[in-house]
Amino acid sequence: MTSLLSNAQPDPAQRELPAVINEESDRLNRLVGEAAEMAQLEANKVELDLEPTPIRPVIEQALGNSRNALAKRAIEVRAPVTFHPSAWMKVESKKYSCT
Repeated sequence: MTSLLSNAQPDPAQRELPAVINEESDRLNRLVGEAAEMAQLEANKVELDLEPTPIRPVIEQALGNSRNALAKRAIEVRAPVTFHPSAWMKVESKKYSCT
């Protein structure tokens, strides 16, 4: 890795490597966090704080969060254009924010 830092003009593969390392470390951090959360759930040490929330922003956020990962694959995501105004769901308030 030192050669990457000392090289004034890295080739394209060398420029891509730090970005890949960063993406993979983010994925590993999420995986470890999710594993810890699963352990807490299995031990019944988690209390969910469910709040009613309109369904449309929840779906839009989920699609937005997945957009980068899905763009690299041959997957087409379709969602209804309109939602019934009374379509609500309960979500965990600490995990979801529509801001």
